[in-house]
Amino acid sequence: MSNELYERIVEELCPSGNWQLGNAMEKLLRLQINRLPQRAVPEEEVRYPTSPAGMRAFLDTFFARHYFQVQNSLLEYLTSEDFLELLNTQNVSVLDIGAGPAVASLAITDIVARVIRQLSEMNWRSNSRTIKIRYVLNDTANICLGTGQELIRNYFKLSYKENRGLSHVGTLSLEKEFPASISQIRRIYRNLGFYSIIILSYVVNPLSEEQGFANTIRGLLLFEKLNERTVNIR
Repeated sequence: MSNELYERIVEELCPSGNWQLGNAMEKLLRLQINRLPQRAVPEEEVRYPTSPAGMRAFLDTFFARHYFQVQNSLLEYLTSEDFLELLNTQNVSVLDIGAGPAVASLAITDIVARVIRQLSEMNWRSNSRTIKIRYVLNDTANICLGTGQELIRNYFKLSYKENRGLSHVGTLSLEKEFPASISQIRRIYRNLGFYSIIILSYVVNPLSEEQGFANTIRGLLLFEKLNERTVNIR
């Protein structure tokens, strides 16, 4: 089952070896970019946006690249028997640390939606309930968290008809530097249950030998105490 599902999803995401955004995601990205002001910004602002113009430059330059990297990294797990078992018994919770504008969360959502559709076509799902997905976004830039929330919300609006098997039940935002945010992350964990997937993206900027690296390692070690079924993507 998982091998067949993997091949089907690969063909959708990467036809003829070329990664492509789905119709809803491509439309969503273009709409978001066109809403933001266009002007020259420093290279640092392109990579770590803190202004509307910087966010536009980031989305235009890095969104698709990061999106495809996440999908390539997670595709095998999201089509595995372990993940299919989770879908059949539980809902999905995504913890996105260094979330930026929720690029990784959107990439995961796109695959999960495709998996649910394919499972329906293959008559595999023994439990036909709607899968609920929740997000916890952690970043230090308010514009990233705001944009991420907006993109997630609008993705579900644009793709409602084709993604009826997947329901967005909420997005929580933590505007605090990792790993200082770990206490809030653990509190959410205790209240809402385990994280299905933990993604760590832009979490080491700026990185200092004395504090940044050591704190990041300490934060990562704390994740070992969370539910052992959680998948960490670094």
